[in-house]
Amino acid sequence: MEFLKRDIPGLAGDLDSVQLKALELAHDPLGRQPLTSVVESALGDGGKLIRPILVLLSGRLGPGWPGCSAALKDAAAIIELTHTASLIHDDIVDDAPLRRGRPSVQSAYGKDMAVYAGDFLLSKVLGALMQPGMSDVGPVLSRSMADMCSGEMTQYAAQFDTKADESSYFISISGKTASLFSAACEAGAILSGCTREVTSGMCRFGHALGILFQLRDDLMDCTDADAGAGKCLGMDFIRGVYTLPVLYSFLEPGYGPHLKELSRSAASGEAGENLSAELMHLVTAAGGAAYTRWTMRQYHERAKTELGQLPEGPIADALLRMASALLEE
Repeated sequence: MEFLKRDIPGLAGDLDSVQLKALELAHDPLGRQPLTSVVESALGDGGKLIRPILVLLSGRLGPGWPGCSAALKDAAAIIELTHTASLIHDDIVDDAPLRRGRPSVQSAYGKDMAVYAGDFLLSKVLGALMQPGMSDVGPVLSRSMADMCSGEMTQYAAQFDTKADESSYFISISGKTASLFSAACEAGAILSGCTREVTSGMCRFGHALGILFQLRDDLMDCTDADAGAGKCLGMDFIRGVYTLPVLYSFLEPGYGPHLKELSRSAASGEAGENLSAELMHLVTAAGGAAYTRWTMRQYHERAKTELGQLPEGPIADALLRMASALLEE
């Protein structure tokens, strides 16, 4: 998403301010240890900052821009802290050793420390939402956080279930991923005074973008030898989290039985060193990878349709390029 920083005037500086604001919000005024070190470690790598970007770009669509700039940066920082807390907790559940190529908080400091670090960040989010100007963002983020928890629980309930269907999968990713994308867009639109129609359209765009983002991530987990920053190919599969490429492939009569057998081997810890290669081969041969790419294009079209309702201009163009980049990367 570096092209956005280059092409949207002032965005790079705004994102720098958001990161500083996130550190400020998460700061422990008493400087207590090890709390301070753990929190600083969690915030040490901001990633791509996609959700803050959505807040900032959505906020440029309303008549309140640029007067609402400070509020947008605050909201973007709050949403990024929420996302960071969720990642800390996810890594505990997944027992993930790495996050963005670095040791995860739970790996570096232990699960107990990680739980409290995530909770600490959420307490800071709660306090920030009580500040002047954030009252309209609070309900949006609260709803999103509830959806995130529900989505994760739906995923957990289907763990190791080779009979799980697409419906359950989309319910899960709508909550765990797309809800915060949607909330970021809604928060920016609200703070800048967008009309109800524009705000609703941006919510739907954010949801479609979030689904597209998760589909891409899940496809990479099955087919990309690099599989993203610090993530080994097939980790979801090994953990019994069966994503769309796998679920589709389970149903293919020629390769599905072999893939289910591989899943049983992975669940019992008996899968060999060639699991990643076997998974990639089976998902590709069964058509799961191609089906997922087709589904990604459908959500790209949904995102494009929602943006078509906005006034033409650089912000709508930038948002469309964000969606298109997820197809190309």
